[in-house]
Amino acid sequence: MAGGSGRNFGTWDPCEASIRAEVIVMNLLLLHAHAAATACERCFGAAADSPVVVAIGLSMLALLVLVIIVWGGIIGFFSHVEKRSRMLASGELVVTEDGRVVPAAARANLDDLLDKINHDGYESLSPAEKARLHELATP
Repeated sequence: MAGGSGRNFGTWDPCEASIRAEVIVMNLLLLHAHAAATACERCFGAAADSPVVVAIGLSMLALLVLVIIVWGGIIGFFSHVEKRSRMLASGELVVTEDGRVVPAAARANLDDLLDKINHDGYESLSPAEKARLHELATP
């Protein structure tokens, strides 16, 4: 596969499916095994509306929200990387000589403007073309 990583993202991978299944089973077990983790020595036997029990519950909820946010960021990052790599492999995005990644259509537009400058000179560009050239050429 030219220019790609060699990985086809559209195929079913039994290893990934197995890992996903294991993660789902682990999460289900953790959700249903919460009874074993409901009492610690600090609040065992304490009233449910005790300030200590309420504070511990709110702290655990805050930590759970934090973990969910972090996992969301990690998953979002890898989905973005996968999407960009697919776009690079399909030719929707191209890498310029200076290392920037730009849409292929913008690169073609820039090449057309540079060809016009090479053939007729910079002054032959219209104000809109000059503005587009500066927009495409600025990192």
